[in-house]
Amino acid sequence: MKTNSRVRAVKEGAPSSPPKRPTSKQRLVKRKRRRNTKYYLTCMLGVLLISIGLVGLMRVFVPRYLHKIENLKLVEDRSKLDPLIAHVKDDLPQDPIPDKEKVAEKSSRRAKAIRDWYKQQHEKGLIDLSGLLKVTFNEEDKSTTIETPLFMNKEDHLFYMNHDRYKRYSRDGEAGMLRDNRKRNICVWDHNFYNGERFARLASLADDPAASDQISIHLELEDGSQKDYEVISVQKRTDEGFFKISFENESDYKSWLLAQLGDEILERFDPKSVLTIHTCYSMDGRIKTVLFCVPKST
Repeated sequence: MKTNSRVRAVKEGAPSSPPKRPTSKQRLVKRKRRRNTKYYLTCMLGVLLISIGLVGLMRVFVPRYLHKIENLKLVEDRSKLDPLIAHVKDDLPQDPIPDKEKVAEKSSRRAKAIRDWYKQQHEKGLIDLSGLLKVTFNEEDKSTTIETPLFMNKEDHLFYMNHDRYKRYSRDGEAGMLRDNRKRNICVWDHNFYNGERFARLASLADDPAASDQISIHLELEDGSQKDYEVISVQKRTDEGFFKISFENESDYKSWLLAQLGDEILERFDPKSVLTIHTCYSMDGRIKTVLFCVPKST
């Protein structure tokens, strides 16, 4: 039996009549809703982008502003250092031919003034001073002496590799120190430059270890303790086994010393503590010059 298409469509669930077309008023309302939705989305996106930009600017400029506010005293104290050094320079008479003793005295007084200033800044909590290092290559020629403050950040031990003494980012960094409370191994490091500044002369000792016999090292820690050291070994290293400061017990410390220095050196020295000074030997920093130093016997 044949059925017409309308009856068959009803049985299959299709609408019995075509859907009504929206009126012009309904179409106008839909268009307004779509337009309002786009407007709101555009506004929200704009607010989001502006917020991201403001956050980025705040991350750049707010720390700088706060740093300036916190270091107003530091700027004042630094301004007092220049006249102090100038006073040291002008205090001694100027001779046509400089006297070596007078030049050495002037250099020593100037260095002392700077050391005292660093200590004052550390006492005020403005810098993380952990010690003062003095390396003398030639007792007769004081111009070859390296004198540098050492800094240590307890939260990030390598912080001063790329930050200056005022905790601002700096590619040149500062001389750093790493040690624990027992001070069995005090690690000191710094960069070196081709113009001979910083630890450049120490880096060259890897090619002439015998020259280290003439070196005297003086280390003063922030607690006031001072020691004189002598170099017992100069090594080129590609590993960082020397960069260990904490030991479980005396046996662990002795095992570490044996691995770093060997039997021959330990037969002549039995150090209760060591000072390791290292700097880059190769341009990429993979090879390092490491100096192992022990306290001088009194």
